[in-house]
Amino acid sequence: MPEYEYRCKKCKEAFVIERSMTDSSPASCTHCGSDDLSRVWNAAVLSGKVASTKSGATAQTDICATNPAKPKNCCPCS
Repeated sequence: MPEYEYRCKKCKEAFVIERSMTDSSPASCTHCGSDDLSRVWNAAVLSGKVASTKSGATAQTDICATNPAKPKNCCPCS
């Protein structure tokens, strides 16, 4: 099941929710319960590649270095 990363605009907590791609129910902060969230778009989601660092976070420069088909100016490292 896909994981979606969010950041709460109220308490600034970042968290991941595992949910079906067809699940359109509203998400809420796992820390404070607020529904004022911002979706975190990482380089793996934007490029369609999957690469991760030791912490599990995607390194955008690694994605760009390994994706010769990326559009020009797709990210700050181009």
